[in-house]
Amino acid sequence: ELEWLRALFDRFDADKDGQLVMLELADLLRQCFPSRSGDTRKLMKEIKQADVNKDGLVSFHEFVRYYEMLLSHGAEIDELAKMFFFFDADQSGEIDKKEFLLLLNNIFPDRCEENEEHLEREFKAADVDESKGISLSEFRSYYHVLTALYDRLNQE
Repeated sequence: ELEWLRALFDRFDADKDGQLVMLELADLLRQCFPSRSGDTRKLMKEIKQADVNKDGLVSFHEFVRYYEMLLSHGAEIDELAKMFFFFDADQSGEIDKKEFLLLLNNIFPDRCEENEEHLEREFKAADVDESKGISLSEFRSYYHVLTALYDRLNQE
């Protein structure tokens, strides 16, 4: 779990200085814990809670303590974000075609040939802005299509 938290922390540490500034932490909370980051006031309270030494930055150690506190209070990281970050192997912030095929093959392991046949169509459907990569927000929007497809194929 610690390795995964490190990868998550590093992904949002835009300047790679080993600390999250408030905007980076806010972005992490919005994407990974959407239920805990509703309004701005609530989000600021969460950020202040994470910054134990009150220096305006959140170190990895502070982030781990904060994450453990969230878990102890019943919070769970958004499963879609967790899935997205798992399949974004190159940590680019987008799922490319190769990563998308890996995702499809993991979800539909008995249909690997079909996955390759439908890759272009499904990737295009998910990549709404045509950036050649699926962002987390695009993945969230596309996920209902993926689950419906999964349900339909499992009924066959």
